[in-house]
Amino acid sequence: MKEALEAAGMPVQGFPDNFKAMARAGQLKQDNAATQLALIYADGNKVGAFLSEAAKAARQGGQPAKSDIVPALDQATLAALADAIVDRFRGWTRPPVLANLAGGDDLLVSVPAIDAWMFVRMLLEAFGQRIDAATRGWPKSVRDQLPSLSAGLVFHHMTAPFSDVVRIAEEQLRAAKNARCGTEPTVAFLDLTADGGHQPPGREPLTLAYLTGTAGLLERIEQISPSRRETLVTLHRQAVETSAGGSADAETPGEEFIRRLTDLDNGPLWEAVAGPGAGADDARKALTGRPQALADLRRLLDLARYWHTAPRPEPGPGRREVVTA
Repeated sequence: MKEALEAAGMPVQGFPDNFKAMARAGQLKQDNAATQLALIYADGNKVGAFLSEAAKAARQGGQPAKSDIVPALDQATLAALADAIVDRFRGWTRPPVLANLAGGDDLLVSVPAIDAWMFVRMLLEAFGQRIDAATRGWPKSVRDQLPSLSAGLVFHHMTAPFSDVVRIAEEQLRAAKNARCGTEPTVAFLDLTADGGHQPPGREPLTLAYLTGTAGLLERIEQISPSRRETLVTLHRQAVETSAGGSADAETPGEEFIRRLTDLDNGPLWEAVAGPGAGADDARKALTGRPQALADLRRLLDLARYWHTAPRPEPGPGRREVVTA
């Protein structure tokens, strides 16, 4: 990893020695304690088809040479990992990243939870760029089979049994790859602390194109106070879990969710469910008239929990760095 970062123009002294140090590196001002990490399990899509077509071209002579095929994949994967580190932790001497596994097109990487979304976005994007560059000049038949990268992402407490987190990340990776049949980079995620180990109803794996397309909206949602966002998530969960019934005069959790959402200035969330420029009344109509809007909004709130756009400075030696979100 040091060599890859050196080649990318970011020499480093090393990496965290343990998960506690990594979690501390992800501390933000609003945190009471820095305890949350993320595990990214990434794997190539349609790698077999790519290798087969490249081997076929090699047997026919010309490009690629047989000895270049697997190294091109290995190098693209490692270079993409370095790109993600440089993009998120530029200037850090000890970036908070642990590559538990980096071989072939497989990556198992731990980062602070607050950095995970920006990191995984760059990782998937950079892999596409790197494998494209590595195979430039190869036959079109091979280039038409270029693999992409998908990932399973699990947010977890730093003390969670690692073997359990790996197993769950593998399940999320499988869901991500199956969702689009390996046709494009995709991420499936689960938050073991907030989701309670169970996927919320309606949550589907997300494509890289979706994450890129909604990045601006998520950056605006990020500015809504975390406490308000968490209150809305709690009310949404209660609305899903509560069965119909009770007093006709009592406000249901679903009704309270809509009221809380529209009583306060939650402009980015209104636009998320009712389109650009939407107001409170537009959002109310969308949420009451289109059930899927509730699931869409929950997905964005879950994404926003650890969506932190701005890079962070490295903590100084001998002190705990607390920065403004």
